[in-house]
Amino acid sequence: MRWIYRPEKHENEIAAPSGLLPATGYWAMKTLKSIVYLPILLLKSPFIVFRELSVGSRIDLLFVIPSLLMFCFFGFVFSQVFIRGKSIETRYRAGAYRAIQDKDYPLAQTYFNRLRLDGILSDSDRLNWVFTLANTGEGEKASQILDELAPDDAIGFGPAHRAKAVNLSARIGQSKDPLTLRKLKHHLDNSQETSEQIDRAWAVYYLAVDETEKALGYLKNASESNPEFLLLIANINESKGRTGQRNTALRAAETAYRELVLKDPLDVKSRVTLAKVLSQLENYAEAERTLLTGLRLQPEPVIKRATADFFVLQHDLSAKRKDGFGRQFAFLQNALALDENYVAVYQRLIALYQKQPDSEEATSIKKQLLDSVTSDRPSSMAHFALSNVLWMEDEKDKAEWHLEQAYNLDKNFTVIVNNLAWMLAHRKNPDLDRALELAETALSKSPNDSRFLDTQATILMKQGNFQDAVTQFQKALPNSKVSKNIHRNLAICFRKLGRDDLAEQHERNASENANENTSR
Repeated sequence: MRWIYRPEKHENEIAAPSGLLPATGYWAMKTLKSIVYLPILLLKSPFIVFRELSVGSRIDLLFVIPSLLMFCFFGFVFSQVFIRGKSIETRYRAGAYRAIQDKDYPLAQTYFNRLRLDGILSDSDRLNWVFTLANTGEGEKASQILDELAPDDAIGFGPAHRAKAVNLSARIGQSKDPLTLRKLKHHLDNSQETSEQIDRAWAVYYLAVDETEKALGYLKNASESNPEFLLLIANINESKGRTGQRNTALRAAETAYRELVLKDPLDVKSRVTLAKVLSQLENYAEAERTLLTGLRLQPEPVIKRATADFFVLQHDLSAKRKDGFGRQFAFLQNALALDENYVAVYQRLIALYQKQPDSEEATSIKKQLLDSVTSDRPSSMAHFALSNVLWMEDEKDKAEWHLEQAYNLDKNFTVIVNNLAWMLAHRKNPDLDRALELAETALSKSPNDSRFLDTQATILMKQGNFQDAVTQFQKALPNSKVSKNIHRNLAICFRKLGRDDLAEQHERNASENANENTSR
């Protein structure tokens, strides 16, 4: 039944009743029906409404006006609610992503919490929330949400599977257990995308299950967007004895990084990588030119360390060829001039000194170290190396002084802390309490280092705590390079504990290792 009347009369149409009261009721009902049904019809069949209006009378239009007004009013209200809701949602989301970009993770978390409370947190938002939680110390909650997004036994949100696959692939080097590998495979299968990170994760998986060729295939794909993977391909081929394929990958890397350096001569990372590739291809002359050019253009710490590293490599090759002392020493001096704190340089200087401690060469090394500690930029490592030289010369007091200076300059270098503990325990008037405190400090930073365990055990033995000393000596023994000394000390401890049978066995073990190098 129509609610709008055409001008012509229809047989089934009811005329307006006569009389004031009946007529008033009739027109009131007609108006109410118009107000109620027109919005519904406008939503359902707007074409019919406009067609009827085009042929209706003026009185019909009079009935329509209230309905149109009501329709427009509620339409406006609903649209404003929707637009405002969308506006708030957009503002919260934009704020969260902007905060992540600015590394303001607490603010990002505030925005994500608002989205969550409003029930408009999408899967993409939740994944970014995971990242935010991980950077605000809420790793457990982040893992829980990530597990919900990407279950280990079901298909979830593709990008979340990708994130879990990347995380798992980073842990494969530490754990190759079948369960971890199955999880990695599951998340890779459901990551729903191909990217450099996913290619690398697949490569890690296939290397872990000994399918090298598949791993190399994925690394080759990844290398198309990042030449860094060519170096990994070269290393894998080298480990398999494939010299030709290794060199092919290196030459491809050389071409890629040469283009990057030509494009941007100030690209330090590409320049350093190019020099490394050239060194691996034994093109040392060009590698040196590449680094020295970088130093002239941009003498910053990264390029300085890389050039120092190159000179250390040249020293090692020179030592392998058994070149003269002067050539080997010159490479180390060049490296030291670039990086006065480079540990590798001082290690090699000490090793050179040990070969012939009473020679002119040794005097040159000692002079170099004295120059370093009295320069405008004295380093902790220079004092540390000089203390080792002085200790070997039996200048114990001077050695301790320089080691104390090294410790004061850098209290976080565990080797310096450990050696100072050892020196304090072995001087004429040992300070065993401070020595033990320093040894425990070094161990707190590197709990499994056999050198630090040996130092602590030796101090405990000197204090008469033989039982604890035995425990620490035994922990140090498996990875120690001075096992002869440890067996000898264990023999002393077991005799003090009344276990002569064990002491005799350790004495025999010490004798069997009599030719062992006992330098620390």
